[in-house]
Formats: sequence, structure tokens, C-alpha cells
Amino acid sequence: MSWAALCVCLVLGCSDASRTDSAGGAGSTDGDGVGRPTAALRSDTVWPPDDRRDHDYTGSQQCAECHAGIDRDYFGTHPMGQSVKMPDNLHEVVHQSLPTSFETAGRRYSAEELDGGLIQAESMNDQEGEIYRQTCAIDFAIGSGQRGYTFVTQRGGCLYQAPLTWYSQKSRWDLSPGYDPLDHPRFGRQISDGCIACHAGRPDRSETASNQFRTPVFLEATIGCERCHGPGQQHIAVRSGEAGANVSDTIVNPSKLDPARRDSVCYQCHLHGRGRILRKHRTEYDFRPGDRLSDIWVTFVDAPDEGSSGGSFKAVSQVEQMIASRCYQNSEGRLGCISCHDPHRSPMPAERLAFYRQKCLNCHQDGNAGCSVPMTERRQTSAEDSCIKCHMPAAAASDVPHTAQTDHRVLRTYTADAVSGNAALEVFDQTSQPLPQDAVQRAFGLKLAQMAVTRKQAADAMNMLAPFIQESPDDLAVLSEAAWLLFRLGDLPAARRLALQVLDRSPEHTAALETLAVAAQTAGDHETALQYIDQLLSREPFNLTFHQRRAETLLSLGRMKEASDQLYDTLAIDPLQHPARQSLIRSLSAIGLTQEADAQTRLLERIQAVQKQAASEHVPE
Repeated sequence: MSWAALCVCLVLGCSDASRTDSAGGAGSTDGDGVGRPTAALRSDTVWPPDDRRDHDYTGSQQCAECHAGIDRDYFGTHPMGQSVKMPDNLHEVVHQSLPTSFETAGRRYSAEELDGGLIQAESMNDQEGEIYRQTCAIDFAIGSGQRGYTFVTQRGGCLYQAPLTWYSQKSRWDLSPGYDPLDHPRFGRQISDGCIACHAGRPDRSETASNQFRTPVFLEATIGCERCHGPGQQHIAVRSGEAGANVSDTIVNPSKLDPARRDSVCYQCHLHGRGRILRKHRTEYDFRPGDRLSDIWVTFVDAPDEGSSGGSFKAVSQVEQMIASRCYQNSEGRLGCISCHDPHRSPMPAERLAFYRQKCLNCHQDGNAGCSVPMTERRQTSAEDSCIKCHMPAAAASDVPHTAQTDHRVLRTYTADAVSGNAALEVFDQTSQPLPQDAVQRAFGLKLAQMAVTRKQAADAMNMLAPFIQESPDDLAVLSEAAWLLFRLGDLPAARRLALQVLDRSPEHTAALETLAVAAQTAGDHETALQYIDQLLSREPFNLTFHQRRAETLLSLGRMKEASDQLYDTLAIDPLQHPARQSLIRSLSAIGLTQEADAQTRLLERIQAVQKQAASEHVPE
């Protein structure tokens, strides 16, 4: 169905027919009585939109009562068992580094401990003195400390990344990953459900809105036992003899699963590729051990480059590297993540060489498929005769500064390939992670919509999504993305119709509310736009974009005093929003506050002078 045909469909009304979104081929697991949770079998059916599968969790402390040794090793040595830290529980070297400050691109950043907590700040100064200073209190840190810590603040029910990160491998503070010194999101980079689902344990999240969390944020802070073994309540009931006759032990031992499901337990967080799209009616929290990754997500990766010997070096790209290795490809499913990585324990530094060397020798024993390089040559590269140093050396992560990761391509002769970022997209390994064709088409449509820059790209995405709009009117991800595409294509009535259809089913849907707000602004219906923007701000009171849109709307309505107040609020969130400050100057002048307008004009000139000087002096790393 073309975009033009879709417009006719929207006028006439969408069909109520629903497409079955089947993954296919999901069977139960055999072995020593270890099965998959009943919920995991639902991957062959259409999941209802309200299925969050949160039942039967019990928490890792319950597991420790019977598995004390594993509990001690996992939470004592494994990075996943230390994935979230409170500010007073960071590695001692971090505490010793505080207070700290540094300057880059005309701004000064600092971190200091205060009353048992941690504060981060950004400020700008010139010869006249301080231009502005902003601070945020840190609620928790994400990371085990092995590579570093990035810090999170909770404001208005949302989570935001702070601008400073501690990088353990270099023992230094610097801007967070993805923060360009000259232009970055400062204190406004929102952390999504997808981020927190992988980097932390079980958040106490909103049941009705995405990316929203209660206080305290966590039901269980660190990644716990049930992430890899599934909810434990029925397991405890069965093993304690308290379960009824019809209750089965649903705990999962990943090593007993078939290779695709075994590896999917790791892939749920260690395979993001170039991005992944949730399948219909899934959420970022829906994966359960025993599912395939493709039951929850369609994952996009770079198509292989025939002229290259390996993959990319993003911080989370180990899976793509591993499956490109000859070791993996020749193992017929025997090699997986847990072939080399103990999921319960990380070896101590003194044990690492022997630990990983033995993992290699499990398959490459001398006289069978051992190393063909003479010992004297091997010791020239590695005095300890380390397999890893020759075949899996550390390489810099292209998207995380001051950080290196192990190259998982396991090359006979090591070469480091540059990351182009321009490779074509393809869906990850549909042999082991099968997907129905309609799920692939839907995901490509959504991915193209997210990437669309030109009108043609928006129209192409619209054409790919059109069949799903007609046949699956309960697919809110498709409807909300299509509503935004239709707005970009200039069809405001159709955009509003789809966005309202989303709100009928999900009244707090951010994307639909934003589409309606912008569509109303474009149509000149500023009163209606203001109502939608106020709904958005009630959900995300620190969202800079929503504050900017509210100010624009008030200006369009001629409500200059209210617009001025709103622009002050906008600049309190980000003092570097020059269009907002320019609008503030005009609105203050319009209501006769010329002295305040002059002060803001001078402030703008000072900021721009600092930024101009910083840009001329800044040398990218």
C-alpha cells in the first residue's frame, strides 16, 4: 500500500483485522528436568499489549539461601553483580580522586562529595566572573567500576545521565561517552527503558508510561540471578515442598538450552548492533531466559564487508565479532558466550591468563589443533605465552573514550579494522534467530522512520509501515511512528487521526502527544497545542524540548509575560539555548522590561564570546 492509498484508508477508517506475529519454532527444553518458563512459550502467539510478565520474581536474596557459594562469587567478583553502585559505595580510588575539576571547550566541570552524596557541576566564566553554574545531585552510578562509572540523576520521574564519567582504565574523570566538548546534552540526556533494563536489575517503573520510574528507582538494583535464570518464585515453592500438584519448576539453566536460546540469555544485553526494534506488543523488559532474542527484538547489524577481516569496535560489539570468528562458525553451536565466560564468577587478575588459556586449550589441545607457532616466537609476543594477547588483544572502543575491549574475532593473525559507520543494515542471524517476514518488514519500516532525514526517506518508511497500520490498529509503535511521518509529509489530518488512535489506547503516550502538539502548532491552533504540551510537561517536567515548545506557543498567542516566565524556565534547564534567550530578550522588550532585556543581551554576548574562543582553540582528540 502506498502512502497515497494509506491516506484514503485513514479517511475511511482502519480495519480491525489483526496479524499473527509468530516467531515460529519455539519448543520446550529437554535435559535434567530444567525447562523454560511457561511465559516463554508465548513467543509463538500474539502477546496482549498489557503483558509485562512481571509476576513470580522473588529477588536474589532468596536464591542465596540455597546457593550461598554462587551468591558470594557472583556478587563479589562478577561485574554484572555490581552493575549499580550508590554514591557512597564507589571504588576507593574514585573517592580519593574527589574533589576534582577540569576545563574543556570554555566550560568547567567538577565533581565533589557532599553530605555522603555526590554532586556534579558545570559552569562558565569569563573575565567579568561567573556567567552561570549548574549542579545536579547523583542518585546512583551505573557500572561495576571495571571500565568505569557513569552517573544518573532522577528528576520528575525520569532518569538523566550526568555529564561526567569516571574511566577506570585511565583513572580519570572526563565527559561521558557521546558528549562532544563543544556541544552536548549536559544534564538533559534522558535514560530510556532500554538502557536501564540492561544496565541495572529490576526498576520500579511506570505501568502506563515509558521511561518513567518511581522513587526509589529499583526493586533490585544490580543485575541479579533471575536475569539469567528466570523468575524464581515457583522454583522456590517446588524445591521447598510448598507448591501444589500442578505447579512446575520453571527455573532455567541456560547451559541446558539449545544454542540459540542459550546464547540469547547473553545477547539480550550484549547484542545491540546498529540498533534493535521491539516486536509488536513487546517491551524492553519482556525477555525471559528460554526465549530467543528474536522473540522480543529485531536486531540490525552491519552487513559483512567482504574487503574487511572483521567487525566494528564499538563498546558493545563482542557478539558480532564472535560469530564472525572461525572458532564460532566451525563449532556447530558448541561455542557460545559461556564457553569462555563463567557467568557466576570473574577470575582474579592473577588467575586470568591461566583461566582463559585453559578455555582455548579445551578446544585447541597440542597435537590436535594447537598453536602452530613455535614457543620461542610466541614468547616474543607474550612472555606468558598468552593466547589472548596474540589472538584477542585489547582494542580501543570507538564510541567510549579511554576504554579498551577484547577483540572477539579470534583472528589467526590480528588486524584492527576501522569503523566506517556506513555499512548497509541487515537483520542479525536469521538462521538461529528466525523471524517471520512481516516482522522483518515492520522492523525495517520503523528503523527507516527513525533514520529518515529527507522527505523521500519519510515516504519510503511510510510505504513500508502502511500495511501494518491497516491490519494491526493496536500496534502503537507503528501508529505513533506513522503519525509523525505523516506530519513530516504534510498530512496533518491523517497525522492527528493516528495520534489520537494511539492516545485512545495509551493516554500517556509521549510520541503521540508530541505529534498532536506540533501538528496543532503548525495548523495555528495554539490553544490546543498548549494543552498537549502541558500534558507532556506534567510527565517530563525537565524536558528541554517541551519547555521550548511551550514558550513558542505562548509567544504565538501573544501572552508575552507568560512566555517570558517560560523562557526563564527553559534557560534554567539549559543556559546555552541561544534562540530561547533571544526570544526572552524580545518578549521582555515587548512588555517594557528594557533593563532586564539589556541584561540578557549582555549575558548572551558573554556566552557567545566564550564559545567562539573555545571553538577556535579546541582540538578534537
